[in-house]
Amino acid sequence: MTNPPNKSQLFQKGLRFLEKQKFRSHDVSDPFTSSLFKTVNKLKKVPLIGKYFYYPFNQMVLHQRSLLTKILDAKSNHRYPQAHAQIIRALVSYSKTSSKLGFLEQAIKLGEELILMRSDQSQNFGWGQPFDWPSSAHIMKANTPRATVSSQCSMAFLDLYDATKDVKYLDIAASTCNLYLEDFNCHKDEEGDVCFSYTTQDNYIIHNASMFVAAVLLRTNAHRKNTDWEELGIKAARFTAKHQLEKGEWYYNADPKNLNTRVDNYHTGFVLESYLDIREFAPELFVNEKEVEMGFEYYTAHFFTKDGAPKMSDRKTYPIDIQSSAQSIITLVRSGKKEHFEIAEKVLDYTLKHFFDEKEFRYYYRIYKNGKTDKSSFIRWGDAWMLRAIALMIELKPD
Repeated sequence: MTNPPNKSQLFQKGLRFLEKQKFRSHDVSDPFTSSLFKTVNKLKKVPLIGKYFYYPFNQMVLHQRSLLTKILDAKSNHRYPQAHAQIIRALVSYSKTSSKLGFLEQAIKLGEELILMRSDQSQNFGWGQPFDWPSSAHIMKANTPRATVSSQCSMAFLDLYDATKDVKYLDIAASTCNLYLEDFNCHKDEEGDVCFSYTTQDNYIIHNASMFVAAVLLRTNAHRKNTDWEELGIKAARFTAKHQLEKGEWYYNADPKNLNTRVDNYHTGFVLESYLDIREFAPELFVNEKEVEMGFEYYTAHFFTKDGAPKMSDRKTYPIDIQSSAQSIITLVRSGKKEHFEIAEKVLDYTLKHFFDEKEFRYYYRIYKNGKTDKSSFIRWGDAWMLRAIALMIELKPD
């Protein structure tokens, strides 16, 4: 790219692309919504031979997702609560720096749409994916409240509350806090610290999901004191801090019966960002500076190539994923350190060179080791996240 657009152009033209799409898109999970997958998922449980059905399908998803989607004709066209949340947060952030009017008003409008997307599976506010979701145990029904999605939506409403002081947004975040306490399962360790489940229907012990919850509980508690929110938020943050490894990384989960030792880019970024949220919005309760420092040392040393490519994991570069790009930028600029912002600039440069469609101002999905690029565009997975990443780079640029 000879003349790359500046960040304001990236934001405004990227927003126009999403508007043109009516904030809808297909999704990275489309193959998993197909009838073939549902059959394969059942066959997977057949003793001895089940893996021979599932493994080829899973490899196709990992390496030939676009082709598999075409073969199965498994195409969705949803609006996603997760994407709306990221776009709202991007608009609120950008409205702080732009002299143009209308960005906050658009965030408010999208907030009204996000309210209507809430799950009907609880009296409290929660959000899930608008399609059936495959888990390792069974299929989660569409709109089952998820810790990740619900937290991202709550953070969007808390951003709106801070920008407008409209108490209805705080009420929504408070309702989500009650959802976590009343509807989610909670693993408790021997010392009484906790890890919130991934959804209302499972008992998974996953760090990034639980840390999202901790951040929402403690940020909301900063506005509306609640002893239960504060206590459980602190215990969840402490649980994940205790599971940090010696060099500063975290495994994906902490289930002693089924430990997943993967250490990947964007889930590490989620954990670090959640600690940064607590530091920013509930500073009097933040006690994990050491863990954050160690986490960033490992993160910056192991997840980026010299030219700014965001590696998939601490051991593997490929496939390089647009969500790794976006979340890397968000996490790095949120740290407040100039040297981290400089890495974020390299990640952005790499992303514009390899992931960016300069005609439509959209972002590709993945680059594989063989050099092939999946040029699919997914609002929930990439474009909405990149919009927020760009907005934060503009807002938080160091002096």
